[in-house]
Order: sequence, then C-alpha cells, then structure tokens
Amino acid sequence: MRSLTAKVADFIATSDYDEMPQESVSAAKGCLLDGLGCALAGATEQVSSIVTEYVRELGGKPRATVIMGGFKTSPPLAALVNGVMIHALDYDDNCYSLPLHPSAVLLPAVLATGELCHASGKEVIEAYIIGYEIAVRLGRSLQEHYYDGGWHNTATVGSLGAAAASAKILKLSNQQIRFALGIAASEAAGLRKNFGTMTKPFHAGNAAKSGIVAASLAAKGFSSDNGILEGRLGFCTSLGGSEETLMKLMETLGFSYEMASPGVLLKAYPSCFGTHKCIEGMLYLKNKHGFNARDIVEIEVETDAVLPQVLKYHQPKTPLEARFSLEYCAAIAAQDGRVGLEQFSWAKVRDPQVQQLQQRVKYVHTDDAAAQKRQPDYPERVMVKLQDGKLYDHTVQIVKGDPRNPMTETERVSKYLECASLVLPQGNAEKLLSLMSNLEAIDDISKVTNVVLSTGRKSHTKSRTR
Repeated sequence: MRSLTAKVADFIATSDYDEMPQESVSAAKGCLLDGLGCALAGATEQVSSIVTEYVRELGGKPRATVIMGGFKTSPPLAALVNGVMIHALDYDDNCYSLPLHPSAVLLPAVLATGELCHASGKEVIEAYIIGYEIAVRLGRSLQEHYYDGGWHNTATVGSLGAAAASAKILKLSNQQIRFALGIAASEAAGLRKNFGTMTKPFHAGNAAKSGIVAASLAAKGFSSDNGILEGRLGFCTSLGGSEETLMKLMETLGFSYEMASPGVLLKAYPSCFGTHKCIEGMLYLKNKHGFNARDIVEIEVETDAVLPQVLKYHQPKTPLEARFSLEYCAAIAAQDGRVGLEQFSWAKVRDPQVQQLQQRVKYVHTDDAAAQKRQPDYPERVMVKLQDGKLYDHTVQIVKGDPRNPMTETERVSKYLECASLVLPQGNAEKLLSLMSNLEAIDDISKVTNVVLSTGRKSHTKSRTR
C-alpha cells in the first residue's frame, strides 16, 4: 500500500496545466498579480530594506531577482526577500478556508525557481496551484488548537506548499518530492506571538526560502523520511492534526481544487483580515450618515471572543501594530472615510485625534456559543454613538474580497496600480500588468522579473515605516 506522502508526491509530479480547471487558473493569475503589487508596495517598507541589505551583503550566485533590489542572488535568498516584501503590509491574499497567506510564500518560490529554470508562464501557474492545494489541505487537517495555540499557518504549512511548488518547477521525481516534503516539514516554524512585528513578514519569506532549499537538496539526493505526512510522528499528528481528516482531504487532489472552490480572498484593505468587517461597517455608517469623527462619543464592535487575541494591539504605536488593532482601524475609518495604504503611515498612527478616538472603541461579545470560537462568517456589528444622542449600527458578515463578494476586475487592477505606483513609473507598471494578464502566453518568467529588477525605479522612494 502506497503511503499518503507517496500519493501526494504523485499528484505533484503528474499534475498538468492543461487538466486544471479554468477557475483555478484564473484565480491563480489574479493572486500572482495581486502578490506582485503587494511586493512592489512592500518594497518601500523598512522591514524590506533591512532584509534586502542583509541578502545583498551575503551575496550569492546571481540567478534570481530581488524585487526592486537592483540585483540578483541565489533563489532561496531571493525568495526570502520577496516573501518579506509581499507580506510586509499585510495586504496580500488570504485562503478562505483557514488563516493562510498563500501568495506571500508561493509567489516568491515560483518566481525564484522559475527564473532559475527559465520556466514558462504556464509552468509558474501550474506550480502555484499545486503548492496552494497542498498547503491548504495540510492546514485544514490541523485542529483548531494548532492556530489557537500560537502557530502561524503561513510559516508552517506554507513551507511544504513552497516545497511542492518548487519541486514541480524543478521537475523532481516522486522519490525526490517525498524527500523535499520531509525536509520542508522539519523546517516549518513560525509563532503568532510575533504578529505586528517585522518577524511576521519574515515568516512568509522564510517559508518560501525553506521550500526552495528543501526541493533543491532533494534534487541532489538529500534524504528525509519517505512518509513525513502520516504516522504518529508525522507532520500532521505531531502538530495535533487529524490524520483521518488529512487522508480524506488528500483523496480529492486532482478531482477538486480549493483554489476554485471555496476560492481565495483578495484583500480590499491593507491590514489583518480580522479588521475588515469592522472597517467595512464603519465606512458604511460614515458614508450613509456623514458624521465627523469629533462627533463620536463611543464605538462598539461586537465580535467573536477570539478576535481580540489576534488583534492584540489596543493602543498601537507603529504602523505594523496598527494593522493588528481593531481600535485603530475603526478610528481611522471614522476619521478618514477610507482605509488604504496612506492610512497606515507613521503620521496617521501618531495623529492625536486618532489616538483619542481609539480610546473610545471597545469590544462587545454576546453569550452565543458560536462567538467563543473564531469563525470566518461570524457576523460583526459596528455601533456608533454620537454626541447628539443618535445611535447607528451596521452588521457585516461577508466582506469585500471574499470569494462570495469578490473585488471587481477594476478594483483589483486599481489596487495593483496603487501599489505599483509607489516604486514603478507608469509605463513599467502597465507593462507588468500586461505581462501578468497574459501570463500563460509567456515563454520565460524572466520577462516578468526583469521589469521588477529595478529598471526605472522612482528615485524618491523611501521606506514608509521609519
């Protein structure tokens, strides 16, 4: 009887672009463009500057592009930097069925290995989808207490997803893929306690790097356990997951695609997804009733009981912390009437009016048993009390960007162009958009990476988090 790991390796080795559903291909292309936009905007952040300079000092054989870095390095190091950039602003996509940022890990992996191998656009899309399917199923097999216990899915199952994607581009055999998964499983790590710090985006970059290292070592014959996913000491059960659930999830590989259904969530706001219902509720109320922030006496946000553990910065002091603060996001939405990249600047975070309004935001919880667990569809109610005694409230259950309430193509392109405009001249941004829109027709992914190497970079670009 073939092991579960061997069956997963078969899926990775034999999957073919032409047999994948068009819904998955379209979704993958959307994620890849969105991720590149996030990387371009993230290149302006201090965390990205630090890691870029670190990798520049390390050197490395110039085979893969550091986005907006002006140099190439080894594929693992390029993936490290690019993953940090994509996740630096917490503006990158989410998996619908579990807390996971797929593109922050998979895009750096497929770009770096793709550039090394002169992979075509189809091969990059194919590898991205494969990595996504593996990472999501692994994540879904883990029990709730895994995430609640402090582990960060993007860093852990993301490492194995990156290994799967890299292995596909490197055209590894079944045995080599099993070795790659085994190596990546021992590299998987990342703690949620680091949310709101530079180490959170490091999780994504490190997972991408780990996946490439695992696949590259396996290609040279470096060994690991042949059945790393299953068994008492395997990846799933060691992290408290259900092997039975994992077996059922993996049985559907190649027959159903998580990327197609339930799909991927593209973020409409550059902050932790846990803040998005609150943001939308506040924006709705402000737009409908036209009140000013100075008129607000109190803001109540009714959420599940778990959300405050994720959004742990109640009086944030930095833009990174503000992205994990429900109080800040409610206050800035009430004051500015929009929540975009500029709303997470140092100036906004230090604004005395925003800081004062934050103190008038409070969580409210119901006694509903469902509120005791984190659930993506749990309705969130925003209530605003004004000085004249008026009370307004609005409930949000499905936010913009959710697969059931997707961003329009115009909204997706606008988001990309806003991000790209921070570092790329308009001509280069539009060229990159055209290339990514027709990615399946590209014969060499280097045509994409050459645009973001640094040619024509805006000279006035500075870190936005200093």
